[in-house]
Amino acid sequence: MKNARIELKLKTAVEHSVPDVLDNILSQCEEQKGVVIPMPQAKKKNKWKSLIAVAAALALMAGGAAAYAQHQAYHKVDCIIGLDVNPSIEMKINQSEKVLAVTALNEDAEIVLAGMDFKGIDLDVAVNALIGSMLNKGYISELANSILISVENEDGEQGSQLQQRLAEEINSLLQASSITAAVLSQTIRADTELQTLAETYGISLGKASLIQKIMAENELLNLEDLVGLSINALNLLASAQNTELKNVASIGTASDKAYIGEEAAKQIAFTDAGVAEMEVSGLEIELDLDDGQLVYEIEFHGSGAEYEYELDAQTGTILKAEKELKHSKEDKSPGQLISAAQAKAIALNHAGVSAETARDMEIELDDDDDDDMAVYEIAFKCGDSEYQYKIDAETGEIIDLELDDDDDD
Repeated sequence: MKNARIELKLKTAVEHSVPDVLDNILSQCEEQKGVVIPMPQAKKKNKWKSLIAVAAALALMAGGAAAYAQHQAYHKVDCIIGLDVNPSIEMKINQSEKVLAVTALNEDAEIVLAGMDFKGIDLDVAVNALIGSMLNKGYISELANSILISVENEDGEQGSQLQQRLAEEINSLLQASSITAAVLSQTIRADTELQTLAETYGISLGKASLIQKIMAENELLNLEDLVGLSINALNLLASAQNTELKNVASIGTASDKAYIGEEAAKQIAFTDAGVAEMEVSGLEIELDLDDGQLVYEIEFHGSGAEYEYELDAQTGTILKAEKELKHSKEDKSPGQLISAAQAKAIALNHAGVSAETARDMEIELDDDDDDDMAVYEIAFKCGDSEYQYKIDAETGEIIDLELDDDDDD
């Protein structure tokens, strides 16, 4: 009992000593309940979604890079191929042998390429089309059967293989068109000297390289004369002079059907000289080049004289003629000299020129000849030709003749 009273007294004392502030606190909370501070809840991250997004981005970048690399590889020039007949054509191909560009290097090539689009097609298809166009337009025929293939490739082995393959393919294409072809092929390097030569004369690198090789074997040939020749003419000239074309592969023989030939050339010279073939000795005939045109140079002895002729290889026109007749003092007997008028008539009659058409006539009597012979020296012009005669003033015999055709057209 005693304890119970004590606890009751303590309770009453505490209640009276601690103020009742509950209502006050509640009222203050009621006044501030409009201000709410949100507390964000932490969300759980999905790691798989992030990884998938990164992987997709990387895949997209890799695909773009691959597509760009493929685009660059497709448009990268791997090899340059030149085809020369008289038309000069340049083709650029990629590593897959797809044609990237075809360029005409001269007017004849523009005719060959007219209306044709080669971009993106296979090399073999393009070559077939080009050969067909050259055949149809008459640039390749039995009269001019030569073609030059030039391959420029940083990989020498690959370039050589392509050179050989194209040569065989083009030869087969021409045979299928009943053309007995002469196919020249080479690999080239576009060094400074070769590029300068090609740019200076407006020719392809391949043709410039071929001309370099021809001149290396014959220093007497003139560069300016060679650049204007077709590939068939260059091939024929090299063959006639037994020129070894280093590092140039050859299939077939250049056609000479557009030219009169050695047999016809010598007969023209014999007839003009008035010498029978059975009387001729020391005959020499050579196909050569003079002022940019192919000519036959003919030398022979007959009837006590030495003859030199130069004939246009295509037409047989006599461009130059020389006759030298040597007399010894023992063979001569003094006699009456013919007149200047008679010497003039002899020269005009031999030349087939009338007095009316001859111009710039010059006649001179030279009695101080090396052979102690009186000689009339006669020079005149007719048309584009210039004639120079030496006529024995005693006998009227033509002892020397020079004919120079100055027509450069």
